[in-house]
Amino acid sequence: MLIMLDVFEQIQDSVLGQKVSPKSDFSPERFQALVSLVLNSNISKMLFFNPSFSSMDQEKKDVGSILLIGNYASTRRIHLDYDTPSNSIDVTFFQGDKDLTSYTGGGVKINSRWITRMIDGLSDSNEDDAQYNFFVSCLKQSFVENVRDLVIKDRIRLNEFLAPTMKRFDTPTLTRSSNPSQKFNWNIRQSFPLAYKKIIRKVKRP
Repeated sequence: MLIMLDVFEQIQDSVLGQKVSPKSDFSPERFQALVSLVLNSNISKMLFFNPSFSSMDQEKKDVGSILLIGNYASTRRIHLDYDTPSNSIDVTFFQGDKDLTSYTGGGVKINSRWITRMIDGLSDSNEDDAQYNFFVSCLKQSFVENVRDLVIKDRIRLNEFLAPTMKRFDTPTLTRSSNPSQKFNWNIRQSFPLAYKKIIRKVKRP
């Protein structure tokens, strides 16, 4: 049990310590467009970002990706598709070109009820950025759950996932911070306590 907890903490430290790259095309504005589409069937905002969105024949339509960078880790990507038949969002996790989505890890499909709970949980804040930041935090936490599941099943090695993109001459291996205040700086329970209580279970099982 202690070994599994240590694995979880290492994965969590690596993913939650990364920042959203400015090169990510899934912006707060695109997030709001996606919310309008899922909750209100309003496609106009999405057409602003992708004029051909309504004419796409695919059942799953690309709505963008979130790139995670920094923390001496490999660049990771959270890709989102709009699933037309189910009116939901499919989420796929990548490190490089490797798909790290585990269908038993949870968080691979987000439906309208999940988004409604998120909006309600952040009802005290009307800022679009707050909703976007919470959404990204939930996706990062789901990334952690998926990777942990893959490590437990021996479908990916922990050291492979944690391998840094570069090594500093004074730090040959990636280590966790010994400062608790830094270690959980990205913890969504602390950053969004009310919303966390309302919907975090839905992140794992939408």
